[in-house]
Amino acid sequence: MKRLIAVLIIALAVVFSAAAVTAQEAEQIALDHVKVKSSAARFTRTERDRDDGRNIYEIKFYVGDAEYEFDIDEQTGSVLKYSVDYHLFRRW
Repeated sequence: MKRLIAVLIIALAVVFSAAAVTAQEAEQIALDHVKVKSSAARFTRTERDRDDGRNIYEIKFYVGDAEYEFDIDEQTGSVLKYSVDYHLFRRW
C-alpha cells in the first residue's frame, strides 16, 4: 500500500510539472491579448523563468513603434503581467 501511494505521488508530480502551455502557445496568447497578427509582430524574447513560485514565460515583441512585454503562466496560460511602451522617434 505504501509503495502504491509513493508511485501515485510521483506520477502526479510528473503530470503537474509538465508544461501545459508551450512557448509558441504563450506567444499566441500574448498576440491574442492585444489583438495583433503574428505576421505584424517581431519577437525579441521568449524565455521560461520562475516568478513568485510559479513557472512563467517572459515574452517581449514589437509591433511598429510599440514594445509589448508579457508574463504568462506556464501551467494555465493566463496573462500575469502586461505592459506596452510606445517609442516614437522624431526627426528634427
